Amino acid sequence: MADYRQLHTRMWSSDRWFIELKPSYKLLFIYLFSNERASVSGLYEIPIRVISFETGLDKETITSGFGVFKDANKVLYDFETGVVYVRNMFKYQGSNSPKLQARIQADLKAVPNCSLKDVWLQENRVLIGYGNGMDTSYSVSVSSSDSVSVDSEGGGVGEGAVFAAYKNNIGMLTPMNADALKADIDDYTQDWVLAAIEYAVKQEKKSLAYVEGVLKGWKRDGLTDPRKQTEKQSKNGNGSTGQKNADIIRKAAQNARR
Repeated sequence: MADYRQLHTRMWSSDRWFIELKPSYKLLFIYLFSNERASVSGLYEIPIRVISFETGLDKETITSGFGVFKDANKVLYDFETGVVYVRNMFKYQGSNSPKLQARIQADLKAVPNCSLKDVWLQENRVLIGYGNGMDTSYSVSVSSSDSVSVDSEGGGVGEGAVFAAYKNNIGMLTPMNADALKADIDDYTQDWVLAAIEYAVKQEKKSLAYVEGVLKGWKRDGLTDPRKQTEKQSKNGNGSTGQKNADIIRKAAQNARR
C-alpha cells in the first residue's frame, strides 16, 4: 500500500482513550496505522495470523483488542474476510489531492466485497468526492457477522446530508470542518445545522464560522425550533426581514425531514 502515513504524536499526551490502553493494545492500535499493508483509506485486508507474526501478539490478545477498539468506535474488523477498517485514518492524512484520491480508488478495489466496505463507503463518500466523477461501481454485500458494527460515529445519514449541504453551498469539506460539523450535529441536531447552512447562504456569508455563529445565536436566544425565529425577530422589530429569514429557516428544516 502506501509507503508513508501520518501518525499524530499528541495521542501520547492528550488522547485519554489511548493513554489508558493496555500496552499490548497500544502496540496493536499503532500497528494498524503503520504496518506495510495499511491503506491511507483505513480499509484494507490483513489476516490475524499476519498481525500475530509481525507484532508477536497472540490471537486471543488481538481478538480482544479488536473488541476494545470496536466498543470505542475506533476500529472494526471482519473476522470472516480479514478486512480491517481503521476509522479516522483517512481524514488525518492531511491531503485530498488527486494523487491520494487515485491511491484510495486502487486500495478500495483491492478489498474484497464485505460489510466493512459498505460501512466505509457510507462514512467517507462525501469526503472523497463521490458523485463528482469518482468511480462508484462497487458491488457490496452485507454479511451478518457479529464482529461487524454498522453504528457510525462519522458518517451516518444525517452527517452525510450535512456534509453534502456544506460542500455544495459553503466550500471544501476538510477533515477539520467535518469534525466541527459532526460536533454541531451533536449539539444542535441535523435540522438546525442544515437550516443554519441555508440561512448563511441566503445571507451570502459562506463560512463555517458564520454557520456556527448562527447556531450559537439561536441557542442563546432560547429557540427550540428554527421556525420560531419568526416570533423572535418579530419581537425585535425586524419586520419583513424577520419573516424572510424565518421562511428560509422553515424551508431548510422541512427539507431536512424529507
